[in-house]
Amino acid sequence: MLTDLAERAQMDQLLSDTRHLTATGACAAIVRRTCHFWHAERDLLRPMFGLAAVDQDVAAALTQREQWRQNQLRQLLERLAAEAAPAAAFATGDVLAAAVAVTSFPMYDRLGPLADDPGRAAQVIDHLVRSLTG
Repeated sequence: MLTDLAERAQMDQLLSDTRHLTATGACAAIVRRTCHFWHAERDLLRPMFGLAAVDQDVAAALTQREQWRQNQLRQLLERLAAEAAPAAAFATGDVLAAAVAVTSFPMYDRLGPLADDPGRAAQVIDHLVRSLTG
């Protein structure tokens, strides 16, 4: 089901769909699309993330998906770091871990009322991600 959701939302094409944008523009577009995806699929994703705590198969599927998402974010962060003038204040691995966390579904879902407006949530999350790269 997770693969089907991601394929329908074209989440696997985020980097290629934003290749023509600046790194900053790509970050905003990727975060915006991700927030809209999280928002649209909240009713399915909440129980799935909860089930992962007790079901190894669900946990494995989510872990695989999160690894893919981490790889995509690594590429985006490399673009952002190259575009930023000053050097990042944090180690690359630390920046990646923080970006993965702030763009995750559990984090999005914990935004409460802000998550009810994926556009506003995307603005906040985009700012957090870009601030990590300097």
